[in-house]
Amino acid sequence: TCSANAQTGCVTDATYKAADLTNLAAGNIKSGVTIAGQAGDYPSATYPLPGADGTADLDTATFNAKVKSTTAFEYWDSAGARQTGAGDDDIAAANIVTGNSIFGTAGTAADLGPAPDAWDIRAGTVVSGVTGLMKYNCRNAANSAIYNYDGDTNSIPATGTTAGSTIDWWDTIDNYNNNLDTLPTAQPAGWSSDNLCGKELWSDVTTDGECSTAADDCMMKDNVTGLIWSEGYPVTGTASADTAITWSAAVDHCNDLTFGGRSDWRLPTQMELMQAYNHGIRQLGFKGGALVDSKDNNANFIASVDQFFWSAVTQSDNTSNAWRVSLRNGNTGSLTKTDPYRIICVAP
Repeated sequence: TCSANAQTGCVTDATYKAADLTNLAAGNIKSGVTIAGQAGDYPSATYPLPGADGTADLDTATFNAKVKSTTAFEYWDSAGARQTGAGDDDIAAANIVTGNSIFGTAGTAADLGPAPDAWDIRAGTVVSGVTGLMKYNCRNAANSAIYNYDGDTNSIPATGTTAGSTIDWWDTIDNYNNNLDTLPTAQPAGWSSDNLCGKELWSDVTTDGECSTAADDCMMKDNVTGLIWSEGYPVTGTASADTAITWSAAVDHCNDLTFGGRSDWRLPTQMELMQAYNHGIRQLGFKGGALVDSKDNNANFIASVDQFFWSAVTQSDNTSNAWRVSLRNGNTGSLTKTDPYRIICVAP
């Protein structure tokens, strides 16, 4: 009967069990464990984990440093599979907001607050990962079927011509576009889409979600200026109207207006109306709640978009007059305040 483990030439019993020592080697036994007199040494530098090579280990002592370095490291998951990776050297004090610490590195960067709104950033510019949408240099476009001239610029004809084949800056026209439904869109060489301003600058902010019926209190936001524009001659629960009133009545109407859940309405200034023209308000129409490229579908918003509208601005050298602006072509002029013109209100 066996009297010790690993004894040979005996019959094993419950107390002593003979063992085959062939595989009882240090590299097959966990470090800290002894089996049949053999001390384990796995894993170790002598007996590494499977797949280990010269790549540095990711260990507790060097964890923070390796995570903040692009040098490759290796580690093993709970199933014993080898993994490799590398850190990121962008984890640096200058890239971490002051008051925060990441993997042992205290931040020194200023807190810039929340990400900026895309409409607060110029188009074509990226700030904090946000690509800007604000178009700041709206230019007139051309329609070569209406005017296009390639001859000597010192002899440009005073009357219309379509003899040219190249769109030049002297070929641009107004947004009235000869009373076509859409705005002109052709541009001279070197100009970009950032110079074309139209319905993409606007959002429907009507209270019920869309300006789709005559009874809606239709409101539109110019995303560049942030101004909210009412429908023409706004009256709660009624359709946009082609109503002309005197300047004083126009000031009172907007000032006393409660419309679309707002009471901060006012008559827009001359420059604000001109900006609305610049940003393509003439093109804005509604059809089933969707912004469309046609002036003929805008009855829910402005009944007569091609008319003049009162501004709140008085003529400085003749205070009996006030300035008005045409939303069809940007034309502005002053007339006596007792004359009737259309109105549109703005907030805030």
